[in-house]
Amino acid sequence: MGEEYIDEAFRAAHRADPKARLFLNEYGVEEEGERWDALYDLVKRLKERGVPIDGVGFQNHEYAPGDRTDPETFRSHVRDLAELGVQARVSEMDVPIGEDEEDGRQTQADEMAGKLRACLEEPNCTSFSTWGFTDRYGSTADTKIYPPRTADSLPWDAALRPKLAYERLLEAFDEA
Repeated sequence: MGEEYIDEAFRAAHRADPKARLFLNEYGVEEEGERWDALYDLVKRLKERGVPIDGVGFQNHEYAPGDRTDPETFRSHVRDLAELGVQARVSEMDVPIGEDEEDGRQTQADEMAGKLRACLEEPNCTSFSTWGFTDRYGSTADTKIYPPRTADSLPWDAALRPKLAYERLLEAFDEA
């Protein structure tokens, strides 16, 4: 089909609702590397062809320690997108804690709060969302068994108690 199907999808969405903000949502582009480079180049080509794209959503699923990304790297990508004239957002962040992660809760809080701070400080970053709010129903919960096996990837635990990540997110808002 070629990449022009993306152009047509954005144009069709724009025709359906000219006031809608249109974002390309992608996973695994927070860090440096081929995926980010390919996305950046795609957005650049879309803009050059006059495609009505308003921004990029970073899914930011940090499923394993190797997925952790320095908030400053994320910030640099947000700035790169600003130079192309598009917005950025964190569309569905979650940071599961592995059983072997000693300071998992601290890491989870640092990752979430760091990305939120960068988003709050960059004018073209329009929103920040987690994949949900409670581990009971998060993206990494196993709901195919009964009772469902909860995960540990969101700001509130399965009993709806706020975790360190929640506190750190509030601090980031207070600092903004």
